[in-house]
Amino acid sequence: MKTALVTRPSGQEGALVAGVEALGLTATHLACIAIEPLPIVGLADAIGHHDWVLFTSRNAVAAAHAIMPLPWWHGLSGTSSVPSPVHAIGGATADALRAHGVQPAEIADGQWNSEAFLERVAQRQPRSVLLIKGEGGRGLIEAELARRGIRAESVAVYRRTLPELPVRAVQDALGHPRPDVILIGSNETLVNLMTLADGAGVTVPDVPMIVNSQRCMALARDCGFSKAIGVAEPPGDRGQLALLGQRAG
Repeated sequence: MKTALVTRPSGQEGALVAGVEALGLTATHLACIAIEPLPIVGLADAIGHHDWVLFTSRNAVAAAHAIMPLPWWHGLSGTSSVPSPVHAIGGATADALRAHGVQPAEIADGQWNSEAFLERVAQRQPRSVLLIKGEGGRGLIEAELARRGIRAESVAVYRRTLPELPVRAVQDALGHPRPDVILIGSNETLVNLMTLADGAGVTVPDVPMIVNSQRCMALARDCGFSKAIGVAEPPGDRGQLALLGQRAG
């Protein structure tokens, strides 16, 4: 039976592992990225000063909810009684919002990506957007909003870090059994996987990968991975499982 290595953060691997096993494959897990919440002051005040709120990931939803439980706009000083439209990047982000009682603005054709969000911006022309996100990132949405004359404020509610893992756990994940395919969520996940492998004195096997973006595929190629690399559509667990199912069938 083929083995798929899942690299999602600890505590977030369950659905993907279950999906892999439902395809008749063996799933192993090595958390290659850790999510660390950040202490934030003044989030309630920021919410009340923007036309729209954008959550860029499900980790942003979880971290923001831990700081100030969702749904918002109920009893917040200085905010309107009418909720600001809430938007999401990624289907998993939209699902996480719904789980907390927040209905994100619908996106045409279910394309929960940056391009679809910016298209909606062009149609509706908000004056300002509050981005709830992780620390760092490429800043492409903020830059594009600024180019269009829209005020953007970013609040980082978590950071991504390299997890501290036992050497034996890394060695086992990459060699006992050796994975037949590796599922990668982001560029940072891939870089961390290689860093963890190097620290454990092992090499990431050159096996097929399923990634979430063309950028990540290009990075994998630059890192020397030569086997088939598939890009999930849509990005995320559902897209990765769909592509894995096609390849396993």
